[in-house]
Amino acid sequence: MFELEIREEKKFSLFKYHPSLVAAIIFVALFGITTGYHGFQAARKRTYYFIPLIIGGTCKSDGILAPHVSLLTLEKLRWLVMLVEYLLRRMKIV
Repeated sequence: MFELEIREEKKFSLFKYHPSLVAAIIFVALFGITTGYHGFQAARKRTYYFIPLIIGGTCKSDGILAPHVSLLTLEKLRWLVMLVEYLLRRMKIV
């Protein structure tokens, strides 16, 4: 007789993958530890050639967290977060 159709709503996803939160936490912790250690070395021994490593570690950590932040932000602000992330990736900063 009558059949009910069940439709799944597809949400828009800028990324074609679902990022792993556990892996992101692990890698951000690892990059944070090494970046902090390089910062400690640069401050203690005045080794200023570690500055690019400190900047790179910070940007990499931000790049790992950016997809998770864009998934967790409010719907009204999501476009802004995705735009910033897109621009950072296009400039090869992250």
